[in-house]
Amino acid sequence: MSSNGARRVLIVTFEFPPSGGGGVQRMAKFARYLPEGGWTPVVVAAEPVVGRPRDDSLVSEVAHVQVVRTPSRHPSVAIASAIAPIKRLVRGTPAPVGSEGAATKPPADGRVSLSARIARRITSDDAQLWVDSAVKSALAVAAETPVDAVLASGPPFTVTEAGRRIASKLGVPLVVDLRDAWRDNPVAYYPSSAARKRSVELQRRVMAAATVVTATTPAIVAEAAEMGAARVEHLPNGYDPDDLSPWAPRPGALRLAFMGKVYRGHSDPWPLLDALGELKRRRPELEVTLEFIGERPAGVAEAATARGIGSAVSFTGYLPHHVAVRRLAGADVAVQLIADRPGAGAAIGGKVFEYLAVGIPVLVIGPAAGETAELVERVRGGVVVQPGDTDAIAAAVERYADAKATGALEHDPDRAAIERYDRCQVALDLARVLDSTTESGS
Repeated sequence: MSSNGARRVLIVTFEFPPSGGGGVQRMAKFARYLPEGGWTPVVVAAEPVVGRPRDDSLVSEVAHVQVVRTPSRHPSVAIASAIAPIKRLVRGTPAPVGSEGAATKPPADGRVSLSARIARRITSDDAQLWVDSAVKSALAVAAETPVDAVLASGPPFTVTEAGRRIASKLGVPLVVDLRDAWRDNPVAYYPSSAARKRSVELQRRVMAAATVVTATTPAIVAEAAEMGAARVEHLPNGYDPDDLSPWAPRPGALRLAFMGKVYRGHSDPWPLLDALGELKRRRPELEVTLEFIGERPAGVAEAATARGIGSAVSFTGYLPHHVAVRRLAGADVAVQLIADRPGAGAAIGGKVFEYLAVGIPVLVIGPAAGETAELVERVRGGVVVQPGDTDAIAAAVERYADAKATGALEHDPDRAAIERYDRCQVALDLARVLDSTTESGS
């Protein structure tokens, strides 16, 4: 317990500001707002990974937080550094001056790098080699200032094993936070059946050890319970009002916007591109653009050109979070692209809550039975269309375009329902969960 009477929670997370990207937001916002619930966070995180998104604008939000960092030992970075001399020799290019990490940056067109492909085959996930140093650092921190609970968040899911070991050594409650599905994750890659078996065994061990598991969607809640968690609480993702700009579409063509990263196996841009190509052929006078606010996805520019809409599709590259949200607010319609495959509908991307809070209409192209579809329809946030129905996707875009052309593009979501997902409120819910795990909790 800290000197001001607040209890202390040790947060174990692989990435934390100034690291950027969607996966960083949840733990950063918890760290920002938990003090309002009577909990002082102390964070153990990896050093920012070379070549991964960086967002220095997030640092000021967690300036009050004690953060202990250890080398990330990121597998693909280590592999890239090892093979870089060989690649330079083959290509006949000189070594970069003062830039050891240059070889670790992902390809500009979004392809998976050679080092990342090798890493997938020899390690469980990005944090596997970091776990031991995280445990050691966490125990050292707790020896100086005792903590009352441990909160470990995944993915990467080996972070939760670090949390299990730390909580066991300290004899304090363990809260495991699942931001995505683990067993049923649609983008999980296992090089062998033995690797998959080890992952399942790890999940069962962590679930059994957890005092409480928190999960971002009901589907992930169900999975955690099936894998042995004694208590599971639904703590959704959300939005921070301080990050938002109100919806203010600009004049001109209908602007569709996708914010964030297109994840292979989870996000699927192809049905939308097919529909836009079909709409272009059927109504060439209709002006529609699509902007990807974030890293450029592999193959999308080429696919757009092949469909005759190359000039209508653009990419911003990675932007600081607040800049990305501000750019989103100037679009007419936000799109969420979900692959039609098992497990893809279990998660709700953090961006969806920001779409809803900005007040922009949301076009979900994804499974009608998925968690995102249920949320968007429940709060009157937009329209859901099945990925395989090209005509229906084209018709939805066409309706939006015609409405804008006639000045009738309006949107009236359920604001009261959306406010439930304020990040501060979700953090207070987490504080109550933490309270319940301690003898002195209310």
